[in-house]
Amino acid sequence: MAKDRIKSGYSCTTTWFWRLTCAFKATLFPHRCLGCDAFFSLREPSGTKCDVAGISVRIDHFKHLITPFLCSKCRNSIKLLQSPFCRICGMPFESRAGDDHTCGACIQSPKRFDLARSCGYYENGLKDLIHWFKYHKVPHLAQPLGALLAWGFLKYFRDQIIDLIIPVPLHPKRMRSRGFNQAYLLTRAAVKDKLKQKNLTELPDIAAKTLIRIRATPPQTGLGREHRRKNIRNAFAVTHFELIKDRSILLVDDVYTTGATVDECARMLKNAGAGRVSVLSLARAV
Repeated sequence: MAKDRIKSGYSCTTTWFWRLTCAFKATLFPHRCLGCDAFFSLREPSGTKCDVAGISVRIDHFKHLITPFLCSKCRNSIKLLQSPFCRICGMPFESRAGDDHTCGACIQSPKRFDLARSCGYYENGLKDLIHWFKYHKVPHLAQPLGALLAWGFLKYFRDQIIDLIIPVPLHPKRMRSRGFNQAYLLTRAAVKDKLKQKNLTELPDIAAKTLIRIRATPPQTGLGREHRRKNIRNAFAVTHFELIKDRSILLVDDVYTTGATVDECARMLKNAGAGRVSVLSLARAV
C-alpha cells in the first residue's frame, strides 16, 4: 500500500510538473498563426467519428498536424471541396443541389486528362499554408499538406488503378531558385503518410524523372486561361516512354487554377503512349 501511495504521488507530481513546463513554454514561446499572424495557445482540435473508409480520421490527422501553424479560426476557415462538381475537371458548382455533371468549360474545351480532383479551396487557411510552404520555404509544412493529399487520394482514387504517380516538374532554373519541387515533396509526404497509416496495398511508384520541364516559362500568375495555355505549350517532355506506355498515371500538383499546366502534361504523356491520366491537387482556385 505504501508503495502504491508513493507511486501515485510520483505520478501526480510528474503530471503537475509536465503541465507547469508546458504552460511555461507556451508563455515564453507562444505559437504565431501563419494565417492571421496572431499569437495563440496550442489546443488540439476536437475529433470526429471515423467512417467506414477511414476518411474522417484522415482529416482529423491533417487538423492535428496543422495545429502548431494555424489558430483555430484559420484552421476552421479551410473548406474542403464537396460534390456536386464537374465530372471531369472537378470545378465545384455554386448550387449545392443536383448531381455531378460536366461543366461548360470542359464541354467547350475538352481536357486531355481524364479526371481532376482537388482537396480544398485555394483560399483562407489552406492558401496561407501553401504560400508559406512554397514561397517562404517552410519545408516541415510538407508533412501536414502531404497528409491532406493522402486524404484526397483515399477519397477520390482508392477504387481506381494507379500505376504511377508523377509530380508536375519544375524547370531546372526554377528548381535552383526555389530549392525544391513542391509537388514532389508533397507526393513523397503523402506516400509516407499512407505508410504510417499502414495502407501498404495502394502505393504506386513515384516516377519523378519520367516527365521533365524543358522550357522555362514566365509565371502563370495573372495570366488568363488562353494565355496560360499558350504560355505552357510544349514546355514538357517525356524521358522514359517504356515506363508510361498504357499505364494509368496520377499527376500531382499543389494548386489547380485553370488546369492549363496539368492539361499540357497530360497531352505530352498521352502522346507518348500513356493510358489514363488523372490529376490530384491540394487546392482548387475558383
